[in-house]
Amino acid sequence: MERFAIIEVSGKQFRVSEGDRITVDAALGEEGQEITLDRVLAYGDGKALAMGKPYLEGVSVLAIVEGTGKSRKVKAFKYKRRKKSSRRRLGHRQDMTRLLIKSFMGV
Repeated sequence: MERFAIIEVSGKQFRVSEGDRITVDAALGEEGQEITLDRVLAYGDGKALAMGKPYLEGVSVLAIVEGTGKSRKVKAFKYKRRKKSSRRRLGHRQDMTRLLIKSFMGV
C-alpha cells in the first residue's frame, strides 16, 4: 500500500512517493534546506484517490534540497539566409534543483 502524490513544481507535474528523488527546473533553496510544496494535484494511499480542483486544500509535501546546479547547455543558432551579418549563436543552461521527498503533511 504505497502512498503517492502528484505535485506541480515550476510548471511540470511529478508523481512522488516518500523517499523519491526528483530534479526540477528551478532554483528552490539552499542545500540542506527543507521546503514545502503545496501545489498537490492528487493524493492516493492505495485505497482511495483524492483529486484537487485544481489543488488539494491543506495537503502539502515536505522535501529536502539535496543540491543545486545547472543543466546541460542547450545551443541555438539563428540566421537569415543570404545575409552574412545576420548570424547568431545562443546558449542557455537552466537552473536545476535536486529534491528528496521526505513526507506528506495534512493527509
